[in-house]
Amino acid sequence: MNSSTTTMEMFYPPLKLNFNVTSDDPLLSTNNFLSLDNSYLFAKSQQFQQQLYSLTHWDYHYFQDGDNFLTNNFGLKSIPLNNIDVIKCISYFFFLPMIAYYAISIGFLKLSPYILSEESQLKVHELAKTKKYHEIVQRLIRSLYVLYLFYHFWKNVMSFHKDEIDPYFIAAAYAIYHMADTCILFFYQSKHIDMYLHHACAVISLSIMVFGVNKGLYPILMSGCVDILSVFSFFLFAMKSFGKSYNYFYVFCLAMSNVIILFYRAPIHIHLLQHLYNGNFPGGILWCIPNIIILLLDAKWFHSIFKSLIYSIKSIQKIKSN
Repeated sequence: MNSSTTTMEMFYPPLKLNFNVTSDDPLLSTNNFLSLDNSYLFAKSQQFQQQLYSLTHWDYHYFQDGDNFLTNNFGLKSIPLNNIDVIKCISYFFFLPMIAYYAISIGFLKLSPYILSEESQLKVHELAKTKKYHEIVQRLIRSLYVLYLFYHFWKNVMSFHKDEIDPYFIAAAYAIYHMADTCILFFYQSKHIDMYLHHACAVISLSIMVFGVNKGLYPILMSGCVDILSVFSFFLFAMKSFGKSYNYFYVFCLAMSNVIILFYRAPIHIHLLQHLYNGNFPGGILWCIPNIIILLLDAKWFHSIFKSLIYSIKSIQKIKSN
């Protein structure tokens, strides 16, 4: 198995081939077919199988030399992505999020007189004077991208790896999106040091999965799904910004966030850490540092969310008792 077919063989295993012997093949003619030994027939079967395998995957355009101009000419031959994949990652997951951020930030304020009541308009315009408004927009865009990639992640898992989006593409898209999200944080001058640190570690970790010599299917798949926590954090931040934090949906989002961190993110990051530690990556154990930092950040966030959960439950009980 050469390096150029490793990824495709993981997701599209060679098909079982049933071929008919025809008289137009001189080696497999009716007269001498029975005299051929099994080793030759097996070799011939493997040859036909490989030809069918190559033709079957030609339509996917993953490893065609003509489609890899960008990766081949920029020293990125180890990336199992073609020109179209690279262009999609950069345009859809780097430029589009930043364009969407500005479009939503400005457009929503322009449309607010037509879709909101006067009281709601006042709240939105007051909020727009602070960084909270821009952070809500940033978290909204992040949630939409996370849901999109999370959907394709599960299609890869549940549909026997027949999704049109390759897991390596998901990992690369997440890495590039984290760069775009970091730029958005700079745009509205966010002071969330944790997010800058998390994004830097995520980019490094995801890049290792894409560029790494010892690539693995499940680490790449899993690394593209752990950010589902962002969906709940969007609702939590939006409700808190509008003073709607004392309700059952807020408590539900807090509880789900802790469940995701404890039973989903932590095991996955530990598995990724083990994969990086056991893998023959250049630099050795140094590549484990980003995942260790992410685990520490998760522990910090878990503690903070747990405290908020207890406080919210007590506050709701007080409101009910009064």
